[in-house]
Amino acid sequence: MPGDGKRDLPDVSLFASNGFYFQAIAFCMSDTHHGGTSCNYSVPADAVSNSSGGTSFTAPQFASIQALINQKAGGPQGNPAPTFYALYKAEFGLSSKPNSANLTACNATLGNKVSSACIFHDVTMGNNDVPCLGPNCFPQSATELGVLSKSNTALQVAYPATKGWDFTSGLGSVNVTNLVNMWSSVTP
Repeated sequence: MPGDGKRDLPDVSLFASNGFYFQAIAFCMSDTHHGGTSCNYSVPADAVSNSSGGTSFTAPQFASIQALINQKAGGPQGNPAPTFYALYKAEFGLSSKPNSANLTACNATLGNKVSSACIFHDVTMGNNDVPCLGPNCFPQSATELGVLSKSNTALQVAYPATKGWDFTSGLGSVNVTNLVNMWSSVTP
């Protein structure tokens, strides 16, 4: 984590794509009493029309994760950030002396081979560049989309994923079961 004396974001990461690169969160509103219809994701049109993403999906998802933590802990837990960082420190060690074996075993690029003991899955590939117009965009154009960049004149990825905490995924994505079960094992 940057030693800048500030609270840097994000703390953790959830999948939030809303259709870029044909990736999105599938949802289904099948309650016919409230305007829903049956959903059939084997039909491509249903899959496309019933998909979205962004913080309007992930914020409620994380609120439900926090509700599971509160339920297991027996009451409200307050600001979760200090506990996230205490759990991360217990799992990976200090940023100056990280436990490289755990970072390797918990690397999200392993897919379904990530260690089942991991609380955080370290995201080390990709970035959170987004299409843009105007400043901090390459190529800079008033009418055509570019990509978020540290430069207007060259592509310099603004926020690449790296080993450990980064501005793209924070501490990484979470294994909800392990997060809930290990929550009370640390003192923030």
